[in-house]
Amino acid sequence: MADSSEILEQVFEHSNQIIIVCDYVTHEILYANPVARSLAFIPGASVSGAVCHKYLVGLDNPCPFCLLEKMDGEKIKEDELEVGKRVLSQKFVVSEWKGRKVFIEYAWDITNIRRTEKLYESQVSLLFASIPDAFGIFHLDVTDNVVLGLNGKSRSVESFRNCRSVDQLIAYMGRFIPDEASQIRFVQNYSCEKLQKFFVDGNISFDQEYNIIVDEVLSPCRIHVRLLMNPRNSHLECILYGLDITQEKKEKERMTMLLDEDKFRKKVFAALERAYFCVYYVDLTSGKFRELGHTDVDAIKSFIGQEGDAREKFKVMSEQMVEPGYEQVITDFTNLDTLPLRMGGHESISVRFKGTYIGWGEGQFIAMERDDNGRCISVLWVIRSVSDEVAREEVYKAQLKAAAQKAERASAAKSSFLTRMSHDIRTPLNGILGLLELDEMKKIEGEARDEFRKKSRTAANHLLSLLNDVLEMSKLEDADTVLAEEPFHLYDLLSDVYTIAGLRAVENNVTLDHDCGVSLKHRDLIGSPLYVRQIFLNLLTNAIKYNRHGGSVFCHSEMISETEDQVVYCFHVDDTGIGMSSDFVQHIFEPFAQEHSDARSTYQGSGMGMAIVKRLVDKMNGHIEVHSEEGMGTRFAVTVPFKINHNPLAREEVSTENVSVEGMRVLLVEDNALNMEIAQNFLEDMGLVVTCANNGEEAVKVFERTPEGSLDMILMDLMMPVMNGYDATRRIRLSEKKDGNLIPIIALSANAFAEDAQKCKEVGMNGHLAKPINVAQLKQTLAKFRK
Repeated sequence: MADSSEILEQVFEHSNQIIIVCDYVTHEILYANPVARSLAFIPGASVSGAVCHKYLVGLDNPCPFCLLEKMDGEKIKEDELEVGKRVLSQKFVVSEWKGRKVFIEYAWDITNIRRTEKLYESQVSLLFASIPDAFGIFHLDVTDNVVLGLNGKSRSVESFRNCRSVDQLIAYMGRFIPDEASQIRFVQNYSCEKLQKFFVDGNISFDQEYNIIVDEVLSPCRIHVRLLMNPRNSHLECILYGLDITQEKKEKERMTMLLDEDKFRKKVFAALERAYFCVYYVDLTSGKFRELGHTDVDAIKSFIGQEGDAREKFKVMSEQMVEPGYEQVITDFTNLDTLPLRMGGHESISVRFKGTYIGWGEGQFIAMERDDNGRCISVLWVIRSVSDEVAREEVYKAQLKAAAQKAERASAAKSSFLTRMSHDIRTPLNGILGLLELDEMKKIEGEARDEFRKKSRTAANHLLSLLNDVLEMSKLEDADTVLAEEPFHLYDLLSDVYTIAGLRAVENNVTLDHDCGVSLKHRDLIGSPLYVRQIFLNLLTNAIKYNRHGGSVFCHSEMISETEDQVVYCFHVDDTGIGMSSDFVQHIFEPFAQEHSDARSTYQGSGMGMAIVKRLVDKMNGHIEVHSEEGMGTRFAVTVPFKINHNPLAREEVSTENVSVEGMRVLLVEDNALNMEIAQNFLEDMGLVVTCANNGEEAVKVFERTPEGSLDMILMDLMMPVMNGYDATRRIRLSEKKDGNLIPIIALSANAFAEDAQKCKEVGMNGHLAKPINVAQLKQTLAKFRK
């Protein structure tokens, strides 16, 4: 068998990284992959006997950038290295190679990544550098709705520092706009939602004018927005700034008089050359242009002249620099006859196109001069490459589209769910109410009345089962739901499950055979017993419900694997029922999935039992398999890992059979009068002495004034006015009475989730019974705590 070094060598041979393995002391190369060999200082030089610094860079001594000297006892060291115009990421790992101590050097090219980040930083810096003396400049993360930074000359800017979110900042800024209609328009147009939609629609900049109070003076202002993508996190960001344009025209006139041609060219060139590869000054009155920028792209140089006719230049550009399909786009956008009207009051307008040599490009007209009527008379025409931005924008648009589709599917699923639930809930309700109505109309007696009651109970139990499934499914859909981690004994749990399922099997004339996990090595486990119980009950209920008359269900278990602290068990449930088609097996774990349209009425099922099982098994890091054949039966196999409980508490075998509860003294705490009456009747029919309290505070007072030992149990509702059942239990457990920590307290509540039972346990309750009251379970619980 090949050792680890030989396996690594096979992997390294196919890597596109530079990988060399060198002796830790001598730096002798023990292995170099094809990429490393292709970079030898002397092409074709042999690796055998060579040292790394001589082989790769022609040095007699270790490389000055070698990470080995910087490791200081570390096993792994990473750094970045600039080699000419390239940036490499290098990683040194100290290891062993065929019995020798070595260091393994990995290196790969990250030039494009760093170049993209620098381009983004350059664009942001350029934007901030090119923004005039704005009264406020704000750097915003539109995706996360977060304010990244702010600045500006206005004294009011400091008051914005308490704004954490973009929408909060925009709302606060709107308060400085006196006109109510303008204020509403401003808040709507600059919200995160509007900015994202504006970007998705293909726009990257816009501006609007408002009358704003700046340093207690109402001034006409122009609010500019520039949108861009951050390559580090793919977030949509925005540079928003405001300008007081009161002196704009006078300032332009003054600047025209003061600036000579040389200063003018230097100012424009310094501001734009870092981001744009060509810049033209275009006089809209004469139709002439002058070149201000330059390019390093040879194929484009021929299209950049010193000066000339702008219309002719744009015509040549649209014919030769643009991909087919975009010629008319550029022709229309560079139409000088319509440009002044299109510029209007905008500082700039832009267009994107697919270029022949630059990929995706962006052309932009920037207003330079306006006449007395505000009409634009000269502009700058600039072009830059936006290929990387377009790629990121397409990803972002796809994500937004996917999110919208997901929301639409969720809405459709919600509508379907409500329709289905309306039908499934109303069906048993119709049965219950109809039977009650018939009973009142016909005054039915004897066996017929007993049959009516039996049918009413069946419909009510089905309705309860449906509600339990819906609520459980809702809880499991919550990604934050965490399963309990508590000790339990597997034999006890399975015995309870088989006892409950056995009763249902007898009712359906189905034989239930099981091994109760007696052959399993570890039965003291740590996990979520409530959910384990629910998995088995759902599986067994289905196996019994969808079985044939006289059929059978067989359950057995086996150990798959074990470690010192964990064991993996597989539980099998096989039945001889009606089975399923191969097509339906693919959908069995979907909510509401039922193969036959009459399943709801024939088998009284909700179609959610298997969906709940699947989600519970998934949350336990297990898996479930199903095999079925129509008319033959179904086999389920559930594999679940459990922690082993190495320190189990001693188990008490308490039998409640033939234990009388007559004479027990119980404090019943319930705020609902009807529920109080029902529970009190159940208890008194069993022969109990019942004391009643209407809320938690009243229960605490009754307990504290009652002599010690005069109560055998407290049945506690949870959701009550004045004081809830949790707080009441805490008060009783902290009571100065000796039996405050001893008296059994059982929750009797409609809060029926496993989390509710766990919370009851955490506050000091001894058990949890869910409403509606199951008389048999109530009596069994009373017997369990009978003194």
